[in-house]
Amino acid sequence: MPTPSGISIPFSYFSNVTDTEFEEASAALDRALLREIGLPEDVEIREFENAVYAMTNKIDALTSKFTLSQLIVLLPDLITDGLALWEKVEPKVSGQMERKEFVSRVIKYVYRKHDPDIPFLIEPFESMVENMILGAIPGLIEQIEGQLTKLIEKVQKLFG
Repeated sequence: MPTPSGISIPFSYFSNVTDTEFEEASAALDRALLREIGLPEDVEIREFENAVYAMTNKIDALTSKFTLSQLIVLLPDLITDGLALWEKVEPKVSGQMERKEFVSRVIKYVYRKHDPDIPFLIEPFESMVENMILGAIPGLIEQIEGQLTKLIEKVQKLFG
């Protein structure tokens, strides 16, 4: 194989996108993200993105060594994060969406954004298992809330 002749061709890129066009595109992307989740466009997108980013980091950790057991352990943590995010956006979305629906949509969005590969399953079985797990989120939310209610009652009996 011949070696390069040593001739280099300088490459540079000059953007012909103005700052205004960039800002408009960024705002359109923000609106698309909110529509994907089902949120109104007046939600503070940066605060929302920061919370979703933290949840995304947890999915990133999962994708490096994916196992179903890790996913199942991670779901309650993601639900807790989703519930905390709900508290921030509730004033803007109450009446339009229920808490369980919001948390489910956010977790599904975060998971689908990375779409980790279940290594021992082939399609279409992988998608079926993922849909079953993600479909269980509303039930998990009810279970977590039920357990928290029981815990609060026990604590109140102990100290009340």
